[in-house]
Amino acid sequence: MTRQSYLLLGLLVALVAWGGWMVADHHGASPHGTSKPIPKATVITSQSIYSPDELRAFLDAAEKADGITDPMQRCLQYPDLPGSHWQHETVVAYCHYLFQPHLSYVQIRQYIQSNNTGTLEKQLQQALQAQVSQLDSQGALDQIYLNALCGCNGQTDVRKVVDAWIREAPHSAFAYAASGWIYIGMAFQARGAAFTKYTAQYRLDDMDALLQKAKSDFKKAMAINPRIMAIYTGMIEIGGMTGDYMYMDDGTHRAMQIDPSDLWVYMEMLRMGESKWAGSPATMQAISDMARSHQSANPLLAIVPVTASAYVAKLYDDCDCDDPSRRPPSHKDDRKIFDSLPSFEALSGAGEQTWVDENIDLTAVYLTEALRFGPYNARDLAAHAAAVANFGYRKWALTEGQRAQNLANSNDAWLFATLGQMFEGLKDYPDAEQTLQKSHQIDPTDNWSLRELGHIYVYNTHEWDKGWDVADQLIRVDPDNAFGWILRASIQKDQPRPGLDDTINYFLTHFGNDPRQQQAVREMRQTLAKEAKARAS
Repeated sequence: MTRQSYLLLGLLVALVAWGGWMVADHHGASPHGTSKPIPKATVITSQSIYSPDELRAFLDAAEKADGITDPMQRCLQYPDLPGSHWQHETVVAYCHYLFQPHLSYVQIRQYIQSNNTGTLEKQLQQALQAQVSQLDSQGALDQIYLNALCGCNGQTDVRKVVDAWIREAPHSAFAYAASGWIYIGMAFQARGAAFTKYTAQYRLDDMDALLQKAKSDFKKAMAINPRIMAIYTGMIEIGGMTGDYMYMDDGTHRAMQIDPSDLWVYMEMLRMGESKWAGSPATMQAISDMARSHQSANPLLAIVPVTASAYVAKLYDDCDCDDPSRRPPSHKDDRKIFDSLPSFEALSGAGEQTWVDENIDLTAVYLTEALRFGPYNARDLAAHAAAVANFGYRKWALTEGQRAQNLANSNDAWLFATLGQMFEGLKDYPDAEQTLQKSHQIDPTDNWSLRELGHIYVYNTHEWDKGWDVADQLIRVDPDNAFGWILRASIQKDQPRPGLDDTINYFLTHFGNDPRQQQAVREMRQTLAKEAKARAS
């Protein structure tokens, strides 16, 4: 592909307990675009593409495989997606690629803290050489950066450790490449997960400042050893984050000159080729065609076109999900798209999207496979735990919930909200209450946990006073959200308390034309009619 072609590529690139009242915005995403936990379900959802028997057999086999302690064998023993035709050789190669032995963060930190960076440099150089010369060592160095030098998986002191590495070895390209990626992670944290329109300018400024440091470190690394692919994947990432498509194109071009069959590079290109980053289906097709042309050098590139198809179908739709005009993606073609093996990132994205859209069975299936290949994603673990809890897998859910807590930031309100959903699915209401309260304490501005507490108090434990207090708080801070009014009406109807007619009339006046509330509208009108008939008699 020509330089001009690369430039073109860069530029293209709850159902509640009272009478079935539907609360569409109860469990949806926050106004800041962060996906929230899903409602309880013990039946197959309307968009299911798997039968109950398929789902149960799949989850039973996956739970059994999940108990295997060896990561490689665990990956190999997992079941494939129900009804799929994943090539066994590709699955085996992917497991090997992801779980091949490599330096751990603990080992790297020990080398640096013991002033033994010379040995560390030698081992990293050996990994680089193996990656470029041995077919069965594809990604040998990439996996070190992706897992041991990522600032993830509980690596809370990684910035300090990498700074010490640079002081000890100021001419280490490996150290500068690692530093660049740590700055990218810090930039994501500084920016936050909200959509740009909800993000304060100071956050964007802090992100830009950190990304400038990352760019400086990548430039230093490139001058010392230009064969380290982490440099160029970092450049692609930064270009996508900032809209600097010339910089992203430069990273793509340099990467392809060095190794046009590196899977990590293609995964970055696919992510930044999404429509939200100014990409298009044509971008995805171009990336897929490029991968096919180099598949003989790396059979794992067969994953790329499948992943591209998932992105084009918007199976991972990073949405502003409170937008009433948004329509969830259809899943009728999922079996066709995922008939061959996709990347675990695509499976994770599909799992997250079905989580937002309340297709719990699909969440359980897709995140099962995502965690088969990528078991260290704390949010995937938490969401999967909540999903399988709804199907009765208590031990599995609790184990994954604990793993999620071990890996996550202790101030991650989303994680605790999701784990609260898990406990609720297990009907462990005291732990659900405690976990949801912790989530709300971490982020008092996000009312999802408060809504879910109200749901528990009113529809599960019937603690009317607690539910009434939550309903009052929700109505006070968010009067345009229907759920506070539905909670109040439910208490007035079921405890009962006076004022039901007034609450229903207010609801009908303010939410009667909301397409998301039409089931609740119908039920409330029926209730008003019954009340009037009872009074007349």
